[in-house]
Formats: sequence, C-alpha cells, structure tokens
Amino acid sequence: MSRSPLSRPVLVLVLSLCLALPAVAADTVNAPTAESVREAAEQIYFHGITAEMAEQQVGADGVVHLLDLLADPEFERRDNVVAYLAWLGAGETSDALVSYLSTPPSEVTRPEEERALMLAPQALGHIAGRGEPRALEALLEMTRPGGEGSMLASAATAGWYSESMCHELIGMAIRGLALSGRPEATERLSALSQQRVMPVSQASDQGPALRSAMSMVRERTEAAKLKASRGFRGGRLPVRRTMPRPRFEASTLDLNLDNDLDVTDPQDPVVPFADDSQSRSHDTGLTYSNHVDISNPLDNDRLDAILEDASYRAATEDFTEDVGCCIRLSRQGNANSFGTAGDGLNTIDDSSELNTVLSNNSGRVKVVTAINYCGGPGMNIIGCASTPGSRIAVVRWSTVTIESILWIHEYGHNTGLGHHPDNRHIMFASNNGSNNGLSQTECDAFHVPSGATQANPVDIGVCQDDDNDDIASSMDNCPNDANANQQDSDGDGVGDVCEGTTITDVLESISTRGRTLTDEEVVIAGLIVTDGTADVLLRALGPSLSSVSGALADPVIELYQGQSLVTSNDDWQNAPNATNIQNTGLAPSNPAESAIFRNLTAGSYTVIVRGAGDTTGVVEIEAHQISGSGRLRNLSTRGPVTSGTDMLTTDFVIDGSSPKTVIIRALGPTLGTFGVPGALADPSLTLRSGGSTLATNDNWGASADSTEISDTGFAPPNAAEAAILVDLAPGSYTAVLDGAANGVALLEVYEVLPSTSSGPVPPPMLIGSTGDAGRSVDRPRTPFTRQATRQR
Repeated sequence: MSRSPLSRPVLVLVLSLCLALPAVAADTVNAPTAESVREAAEQIYFHGITAEMAEQQVGADGVVHLLDLLADPEFERRDNVVAYLAWLGAGETSDALVSYLSTPPSEVTRPEEERALMLAPQALGHIAGRGEPRALEALLEMTRPGGEGSMLASAATAGWYSESMCHELIGMAIRGLALSGRPEATERLSALSQQRVMPVSQASDQGPALRSAMSMVRERTEAAKLKASRGFRGGRLPVRRTMPRPRFEASTLDLNLDNDLDVTDPQDPVVPFADDSQSRSHDTGLTYSNHVDISNPLDNDRLDAILEDASYRAATEDFTEDVGCCIRLSRQGNANSFGTAGDGLNTIDDSSELNTVLSNNSGRVKVVTAINYCGGPGMNIIGCASTPGSRIAVVRWSTVTIESILWIHEYGHNTGLGHHPDNRHIMFASNNGSNNGLSQTECDAFHVPSGATQANPVDIGVCQDDDNDDIASSMDNCPNDANANQQDSDGDGVGDVCEGTTITDVLESISTRGRTLTDEEVVIAGLIVTDGTADVLLRALGPSLSSVSGALADPVIELYQGQSLVTSNDDWQNAPNATNIQNTGLAPSNPAESAIFRNLTAGSYTVIVRGAGDTTGVVEIEAHQISGSGRLRNLSTRGPVTSGTDMLTTDFVIDGSSPKTVIIRALGPTLGTFGVPGALADPSLTLRSGGSTLATNDNWGASADSTEISDTGFAPPNAAEAAILVDLAPGSYTAVLDGAANGVALLEVYEVLPSTSSGPVPPPMLIGSTGDAGRSVDRPRTPFTRQATRQR
C-alpha cells in the first residue's frame, strides 16, 4: 500500500521515470515492430527517457525503425527518437545523427523539432561513451579550431536553421564531449577551457557550455567512484517486471530524492459520480518567466489558454472515479525573463544548472528549451518540479492540450502529489493528451497544498455544480445554464448560452467535398459574410471520412481575404486558439485534420485546402457559423471532377423558422475564359434532401425558371452551365456537381435576398486560378422581385 503523499513533510524532487511502462516478463522483451517503435516514440514522457526505458520500450533490434522515423519528414516526435537513439545507437546511428544535423528532414518551426536538434549532439556523446569512434569524430569535428561547427555551419548557411541555433548546437556538442568521457574528448575540453583553441573564429562566448561540460565531467567522475565503492561491475541493466522506485543521493539542491508511488499501487476505489466534497472553490495564481535564449517564448495569451484548458480538465467529471474539482489555475502577472544570453541555462543538463534555474525567483515556472536532468539524468524531460515545493521548469510544446496537462501536472507535484497509476488521471506519469481525472485526495491537495508550495489559493465561492452539467460552477463559463461544451464564440469568458446567443435565419452550416490534387487542381472554397461580423469555424476533414475511398490523410487549410493570407492551419490542435475550437463542440475528430476559428467581418473570403507534402485525396471543407450579427450567405467550391466517381458535393443547412430562396450554380466553361486549365465542358446539377432528389439541371437556359434565374443577376455566363433556383424550408440539403467528362468545375450556393436588401456580392477568387486571389466576375445586378410576400 502506498502512503498518502500529503502525509510526507520531506521535500522531494520528482523523477518518476518509467511508471507508465507496460509490464514485461523478466529478462524478455518482445521483438519490436515498426508499429510498436512508432508508438513508443509518439508517447510524451513527463520525466524523460532513461537507458532502462529504452531497453524495455524499444531495444537494440528497434534501432532500424528509429532511424526510419528520424529521416521521415512527416514524423513529428523526433525528440523522442533522438532520446532513444542516445541509449541504443551505435555506428549507423552516428552517421544518421550527423546527417540529421546537416540536413534536417523538416523545417525547425515546432518546439519538438528544435528540441530534437538540441538533443542530437548529446546523443552522439552518449554513443561515443560506449566506444563508437564515428560519434566521437563528429563531436570533435563540430568543436575543432575554426571549424565554425563544420556541418552545423553548412546547415545554417543553407537555411535549415539560424546562426544562433548553430552556436547553441556547438554548445551542445561541447556537452556531448563531456558525456562521452573519452580521452580525446577530455583533451579537447581542456584546450577549449584554456582557450588554446576556439571552435568559431569570430566566436561568441562558449564559456557557459564549457562550465556545464566540466561540471558534467566532475559529476560523472564522482558517480564512477561511487559505483566502484559499491562494487558495481558494469554490464546491462536487468529488465524487470516492476521498475524500482528511483532513489538518488542528495544533489546540490539538498533534497531528499524519493518517489512514494509505485506503478503496482491500486487505483482509487470506484465511487459514484460525485462533485468535489470541499465546500469552497479556490483559484491559484501562477507566475512564470522565459529564459532569454528561448526561440519561442511563452506569452500571456498562450498561458491564459493553457491554464483555462487545465482548469476545465480539473473541474469536469469525465469518468466514474473523477471528481469535478472546484479549483482553478490562473496567470498571476505578466511574463518575466531570466538568465543572460549565451549562459546555457535554456538547456538543463546537470544538477548545478537545475539548481540555478529552479532557484531563480523570477517566477514559479521557468520555461526552457530542453531538460536532460531532474534529480538524475534523463533524455527529453518535459517538466521538473519540487514535490512539494515552489519551483517548476517546463519546456514548450506545439499544442495547448499537451501544455495544459504539463502545467497542471507539474503544479500538482508542487502541492505534494506523486504519480497516479491510472492513465486517465492528470497525475499519470505520461502525457497522453487526455489526462483529465483527479481523485478526491488529489483535488484536496489543490485546495490545500503543502506549505512548501508557498501558494495562496483564493476563495472564489461555493463549491457546487448549480446547473448539473458536470462542470464545477467555479470554472463553468455559464454556471446557471447547462452547457457541457462550454461554447464561448466571442472568447469573452461568458458562455454563449448565458449571452443569449442564438443562430436563426442564417445559412448556419455549409460543407463541400471534392478530390484535392496539386497546383491548379486543389480544392478551393469561397465564403461571403454580410450584414455584420460572424464567428465562423472552418474545417478541413480527411482521415475522419471513413466511408470515403482515398480520403486525404493530412489536409492543410488556408484562409485568404483578397490576396492576403489571413491565417492557416495544418493540425487543428496546433492552432493558437485550439481551446476555442474545441469549445465549439465541432473540433475535428482526427488530430491530423485542420480547423480555423475566426471572427469574420463582412466581405468575401477564399479557403484553399491542399495535402501536406503535395499529397492528394478526397477532402471535405466545412463552414459553420457559431454566432454573430453577420450572415454566412455563400459557399463556392472549385475542384477537379471525374465523371461518375469524383464529384463536387456541397452540404448546407438552413436554420431558423422561415424558408430561404437559394440559387445553386455549376460553372465549367466560364472557368476556361479566366485561364483555368482543363475546365469541365458540360457540368450538371442535382439537389437532394436525405434520399430524395428535389431538382436537377443540365443547361440552365432550358430550365422553367430561366427568366427568374436571370433576374437574380447570377445566371451562369455559359449556356452549357447549370443552375437551380428554389425556395427551401429549414433543413439539410446536398448539391452534387457532375459532368459528362472530366475537368475542373465550380459549385456555388447563394442565399438570394429580397429586393429591399443590397443582395449578395460576387463570389471571391474562385473564378480565377489559385494565384488570382480576389478575382471575381462582373455580373449585372437587376433587382430580384420573385415572391415579394415571402417571409423573412
């Protein structure tokens, strides 16, 4: 039985390295597969990867799969790959890491990719320490006199990364020399420290890296003496069914290092769905600072989103053992900074650096680039916190979801909590992106943290769930009206339900589907917003189209107004307002899909969806009006059509209580007059509702409504094009564009306004080519007089 962490008065530094590992039979490891290695590399380990973890999770036979992932431009967790290779790699790995540093397979735009590069020279140091000459040669080359970092300088010159990053990587190579422990490395370090040689001819100071390296050498020497005194003979670490609780000698932090929770501890007893048993709600403010050398510092807006998401996780009952905890985390003050440029403290590599960073009084949470030491060594640690205590170090992440779990998890350690064995819990040892749960004991620690936490939770009211939506009222953005999705379209902190936001008499939801190819044949959509502003969610779906053959695996969405790019997104969880997207209740179900949530002023907009890396496939573009006084009145779509197989389809929803007059157009030959190659010669249209066909048209001039179509001002310019004009009651509809042959076509849906209104504006860009953002067709605007008595 484990003891309650709250009953322990001693100060401990959390380094629970492997509690999330699956049990394996003693002295046996299943043969790794490409799938199992990828799964291991995709995990997010709060407290890093150790040699024993690498043996258990991957093993030497899995290195070949790690090398494949290292070179895969689409794989996003190279930081873990490099960490595993540090413990498992040999000669072939050395060559692969050198190649990776010389020509990274993807742009260094995400914190995870930057962290992977920073870890690579240190991984070479670990490999060199096992006697691999090529790893040592690479480190010596990166630090040779006047070498400018050799392959690092070449990569910087080629634009793979900046000169400042090149300088940091040379510093990492100096640390790699210390890790290797080889005589040649010690000689090079001595020469560098005495300034007998300089790795960069016009050098900025590498003194911090050298001091860190010499500190690492001293620690390794002392550790070797300690092992010798205890009779340690070396050899491979045994693989165990249950990993031992890590115990370390007190570091320079003068902490008693222990972990009070074992992976085999039982889960909390199953209890009925229940609210927090505390009578009052509490808010805890967190201060923070960024190291001055971080390339992607945290800002106030991002932290507000992180802590909002973290608080929502804590306050919501997600499963039977979970408590809707009446606590909230909030930002206290603005961002601070710590450290000095080039001091090397943006990467924590040993106890001295850890002590220096954590002891800095610029804020409770210090944000750094990488952590490789937290009471003991571990590659790619993402958070380190005193337990209990008032000090935390974290790294950046590309998604709010991961960062929110990281922050509340590490602050939980500050309150005195250890790890929980249930992977659904916030305090579980791995960050799986869905850690939501708190037991009542854990919740109590947030309400009344250990005195060592030096936090002062503020009483913010009665602890209860007034509207019974399983969200504590202290965190509920609409506490008196049930709104489990917490939808807040305008981002003002007040739920839409409370603000009385309703969506009536608008084209609320429009979607279109087509096969996106490359160049001119990507799927392009146009939007029109009139009469004010509208909060609109745009989605590009591919993987979730499970019933569609050849769905696009990784859609990328771009939003334009005129020729200006407003915003873009690849994976929706990477969006800066991912929490707002999630709160709409319409977040894509697959993380590889894309979304944009934006307040749009009246005007015309263009949406382009392409496949990441020029991949192709069927994609669905959706536009949902969430709130606002404006009206979403049009969705136009251009894309390739293959007769009978790949057609353009548009789904739209008419909301409210009144019918709408809608015109649907299918253009083909007109596109050719604007320079679009391969325009569809003879498009046809079908309008459906459910399984019923409501209307069809091939050539619009042959329609019984041809005169009224012409009066709208939106008659197709070419007689071979199709149009349907129809009054539609509230409901869901589908328009399908097909053709007798193959080609590029344009499918449009417009709401037609009565003559008292200004009418819709011409559609955006879609008539032109991809490069013609903003081009439209001039059309006559004759007044529309049909059905003057139609209700609005």
